[in-house]
Amino acid sequence: MLHDLLFALHGHPGSIFKENSDGNVKIVPGLPFISPAEETTINRLLNLSTRVISIKKFIETHRRTLHCDADDKHSDGLSHGLYLSAFCDGIDVVSEPYTQTLLDVEKDILSDPFLTYLHVITSVEPYHLLFTALNSLINTVKSRKNHGCQILTTVFAASQTGNKLVQEAMFKILQKMHIVFYNQLASWLLHGLLIDRHNEFFICKRESSPSDSSIFYNDQSFSTFNSQMDVFQIRAELLPSYLPSREADIILFVGSSLHLFEKDIHQVESLSLQTNSDSPAVQAPRHDKHREGIEEKRQEFRAEFLSLQKDENFSLEKLQGLLDQIRSTVAKDLWDICVVQANLVHHLTMLKDFYLLGFGELYMVFLEEVSHVMGRVVSKMTEYDVNRAFLRSAVKVQLEEDDSALQNFRLTISKPSEDSTTNFPQDATHIMESEDTWSMLGMSFNVKWPLHIIFTPSVLSKYNKLFKFLLHVRRTQLALQSLWALQMSCSKYSVIHPNDDFDLKRNISNLTLRMHMSHMVDSLQYYLQADVLESHFSNLLGIIKDPASIDFDQIIIAHDQYLTALLAQCFILSTPVFRSLIDLLNVCQQFCEVVTASIQSGTVVAREVISERVEKLSGEFARQSSLLFHTLSAVCNQQSNPHLAQFLLLLDYNKYYTQNL
Repeated sequence: MLHDLLFALHGHPGSIFKENSDGNVKIVPGLPFISPAEETTINRLLNLSTRVISIKKFIETHRRTLHCDADDKHSDGLSHGLYLSAFCDGIDVVSEPYTQTLLDVEKDILSDPFLTYLHVITSVEPYHLLFTALNSLINTVKSRKNHGCQILTTVFAASQTGNKLVQEAMFKILQKMHIVFYNQLASWLLHGLLIDRHNEFFICKRESSPSDSSIFYNDQSFSTFNSQMDVFQIRAELLPSYLPSREADIILFVGSSLHLFEKDIHQVESLSLQTNSDSPAVQAPRHDKHREGIEEKRQEFRAEFLSLQKDENFSLEKLQGLLDQIRSTVAKDLWDICVVQANLVHHLTMLKDFYLLGFGELYMVFLEEVSHVMGRVVSKMTEYDVNRAFLRSAVKVQLEEDDSALQNFRLTISKPSEDSTTNFPQDATHIMESEDTWSMLGMSFNVKWPLHIIFTPSVLSKYNKLFKFLLHVRRTQLALQSLWALQMSCSKYSVIHPNDDFDLKRNISNLTLRMHMSHMVDSLQYYLQADVLESHFSNLLGIIKDPASIDFDQIIIAHDQYLTALLAQCFILSTPVFRSLIDLLNVCQQFCEVVTASIQSGTVVAREVISERVEKLSGEFARQSSLLFHTLSAVCNQQSNPHLAQFLLLLDYNKYYTQNL
């Protein structure tokens, strides 16, 4: 009977120890040589056999993963995968000491025929708790339908126990599963290859969709963007709980960067040839030498991954150290490609010249050239006419039509409802939107490899938001200047014709109001260009050209901070201030249109109607300018912003607004 008991404990019940319909193994009741007390004791021992059989069935069912499609599932709903197979292997390894214990007990029984079943009970007693924990672990995985890296989280949570035997068993299962995990990490971090047939890894490829792109990419640049870069993302539901988000971000960044290198190696070589023929803006080591250094370090990194696989206990500190080394190496290489070979400084300067109106003379001419086009109803030809006017303006300011910088930019006309700039407050996003063509004017930039990893659609949408606002300010300033020239010519006419029916007092009042408006807009323009744009752009170039900071992460962070600072100090992120500014600029625009119509009108009745309109606009300007000064003063007192204080000093240099408040 003892041999039958050992077979049953190993998962093979027979005629004496049978498995009932509930799956529980029990001794056959009513045996004459077994007392009721012994029957109860043996049935308790056979609970171990029940758990062993359940575990073996799970292993046999879920161990095989070959010749399975990614979407195939087992009968219990668990998906096929390497992690599930490794989980079964780990449980099998943990069960080996139990099997060896049964063999030792059988040897003892063969050598001593007088041993009883109590010897069997005492020998396997420690395994009751272990197999109970394993059974509970399997049930948790099945009930939660864990897949891939989710099983790592479940096993790691089960390892947080005070029982040493159970804890060591869970660590062994984790070690088996970490072999798969580290192999996937090594292929992703060292070669940029995402080997994940069953969709188990926490890094996945995201198919590009219209919502992921920006409307400011033209068709050519957008198709190039999609063909040159696969977008990867982190699946939070598959991220192991013991892996911090910082390490997950590093893994995503490094793998995506290496994927970029390996996929477009011919583009890297072409960039290297171009850089050898041109003098780079930033001095750095040659790229080919650096690539050789990466190849040498790959061998070291592979050895580190093999060492982590052999560790019985998972060490987050060792993994963090290895990830930091790989990130540092890849970040330097990416810095060399983007900053040195792709000439990042030149592209940032182009963005500043076109998006941030650095070419002031170009936009002065453009606003004059395009005024008749923007006054018409939007049609299919509007965008073409706007771009032809832009090219004519470039030629007038001595920019060649085939200039490389000019070829990278194109003006676009899109309805405000199509604007996908979701990075701004909802109220501020629609403040500038109106029915006129100016609100539909935007700009696209042809992003070239590999700078699309810096100038993403979301980044270009921020540049476009700045472009619209700065162009609105510039357009208002030029309208006020044109009105001044027209008013001066009318003043000279009234002096030459003193008997003409011309309201000189009204003209003087309009001149005074225009002067106040011009002071407000000129102060805003100077603040934006000198105190905000030029200052932050100089700081950004200082970080990029600093030889002590050869790290691509720092470039990304510095550029993000640069854009955020521009948006904040241009008041785009502050809805009340931004709304007040737009309303103020609109009042100035309306004033210029009304006064121009008044000067060009020849009837007294028309002048009277226009005069009433001017008086309303004058009161509206006084109210809006006072409101703006009051709001900016409150913001300045709260934030202690030196740039904002400088702007307030320009506005209130003679305490005019302070006295009115």
